[in-house]
Amino acid sequence: MKRVLITELAPGMIVAKDVYNAHNLLVVQEGTDLDERAISKLMVHDIGSIMIVDEKGPIRLKAKEPSYYEKLRSSEEFQAFKKRYDEETVAFTEELGQIVDKGKKIDEEKLLNFTYNIMGDKKSGIGLIDTLQNLKEYDDETYVHSINVAMLCALFSSWLKLSEKETRIAILCGLLHDIGKTMVPEEILRKPEKLSELEFVRLKSHPMDGARLLKMKNVNLHIVNTAMQHHERCDGSGYPQGLKRKQIDPYAKMVAIADVYEAMTSTRVYRSPFCPFTVIEQFEEEGLQKYEVEFLLPFLEHIGNTYLQNKVRLSNGMEGKIVFLNKEKLSRPMIQCDNTFVDLMEHK
Repeated sequence: MKRVLITELAPGMIVAKDVYNAHNLLVVQEGTDLDERAISKLMVHDIGSIMIVDEKGPIRLKAKEPSYYEKLRSSEEFQAFKKRYDEETVAFTEELGQIVDKGKKIDEEKLLNFTYNIMGDKKSGIGLIDTLQNLKEYDDETYVHSINVAMLCALFSSWLKLSEKETRIAILCGLLHDIGKTMVPEEILRKPEKLSELEFVRLKSHPMDGARLLKMKNVNLHIVNTAMQHHERCDGSGYPQGLKRKQIDPYAKMVAIADVYEAMTSTRVYRSPFCPFTVIEQFEEEGLQKYEVEFLLPFLEHIGNTYLQNKVRLSNGMEGKIVFLNKEKLSRPMIQCDNTFVDLMEHK
């Protein structure tokens, strides 16, 4: 039996002890054989780590045949995007290191350009969402994750019809929300076995560390608040302060949604990315009390819209394409299989 960080869980691992949330409610039972749905449920509940049975390792999900995404990854457009992405991420990592370790002043324009240069003309969300989900795993997950969250915040801002000034703040909030993690020792961030109580406390201190640093840099207060509050939840179940809905900065509420979605849909060395509709389902079932509904619902609807006309395979082996989103249950769309329409609201 060993403790595993929530970000390192993979389908096939077995839960060794009952998992409870901050309100002492059971989330996942002992003996559960983890699948994508169970792992995403743990993430939505903001569980930091759990105990697993270490005899059974992760099951790697492999495509049986070349897929749309494999074709996408081999395209010239994707390769050009990835080249920009790699170059800008390296530059962003170096810039953040200068800010944290050498006290460099924060250059907001320079930071924003890292995001804009990567996005290029992918402003609608359709191309960008597809592309992000197909990037390979990276070692420096904190920096890559922050870049990805910033790009999602750029899209999110357009979906919420925010002004240019508000969009710039949202992107910077995404870029800098996890800056406190750069101050957590690598041996804690990458420790494979159970964290000690002191190590776990140190890991969960990164919001305060980040906010403290950013406050000294005299950046916009929303950016400071987001670093401190991106793990807070509207029902009071988050950390570090257990704030509730009205106490949480609106930009922190935006970043919290983008943060969880990006973490669940990204490729990692130990698992494949979760299906976006699995993630949408968890947000619908577990997140309506935890996240700001006026932000969450537009986010989920626009994410769902990016997958209209995408080919899918159903659990019974039938193949078709997504043709309609059910507004009452975005995770259960209508699928056209040849001349047959399958409503996943009725056929679970």
